[in-house]
Amino acid sequence: MLLQKLLRAFMFSSILGMFGGLFASLVLMAVGLYQLASYPVLAVAIAVTVFVVRVFVVGYDNSTPDSPSNANA
Repeated sequence: MLLQKLLRAFMFSSILGMFGGLFASLVLMAVGLYQLASYPVLAVAIAVTVFVVRVFVVGYDNSTPDSPSNANA
């Protein structure tokens, strides 16, 4: 009986911790976005960098069927 109560308490606390971690990460992300919004040049630079890297990496792989990464596909 005691074991069941402990198990239930542990499950409840772990679920609570999971939601707490999710909430904390969302708050940190919102704070980070707010900080980026105060530096628009930095935000634009990061966005452009991510876009360029994605286009070059993904586009290069898709446009060259002879590349080693797609040879065995």
